[in-house]
Amino acid sequence: MMKANLTALAITCLLATPAAMAVDITLLGGYQYGGSFKTKVETDSDESAQSVDVESSAAYALAIDWDIQQSQLFGIYLSQQSTQLEKLPDVNTDLDINYLHVTGTKYFDYDNFKTYVTAGVGATAFRPDQSAYDDEYHFSIGIGGGWAYPINDNIWLRLESRIFNTFLSDSAEFYCSGGCLVKVDTDYWSQLQFSAGVTARF
Repeated sequence: MMKANLTALAITCLLATPAAMAVDITLLGGYQYGGSFKTKVETDSDESAQSVDVESSAAYALAIDWDIQQSQLFGIYLSQQSTQLEKLPDVNTDLDINYLHVTGTKYFDYDNFKTYVTAGVGATAFRPDQSAYDDEYHFSIGIGGGWAYPINDNIWLRLESRIFNTFLSDSAEFYCSGGCLVKVDTDYWSQLQFSAGVTARF
């Protein structure tokens, strides 16, 4: 399902691109470090405060960027991480974490490579594996930077890192179906991602 959504997004964006504007499509793969929540966890007998960790795991991303000015790009970034919450015994806490951001990127040219900085704003989706639990969506931002090596005018290799901050509230809750297993007791939550990929320019 995720691969189908990424393909559909790429095709839609390509069809919507003006003929005179270059578009970059980047596929990335890497590792995302989980972060932790300060939470109140409900059990059958009581409610206890604890820190719940998000397991670090592989992550994948698609970035589509339009060259609106020389070395300045406007784009869409979508990432996927399949992970789980730790320290919750006897509960299936498998979930997908997605970031969907509108981004701006600035490139800096050197002799035979480029560096870049990027920033984005959008939403974080927490999607439990079990359909009985509700999905959760929260506002988030991201910043990052990287290195790009052009093989030719149309293909680049990339290395990059990004940090994501998701803004939560005391009312944020996860694994809800009637009641909620996890009640967040923190204002924001961060993840760090390192990735490598390839960019094709059209």
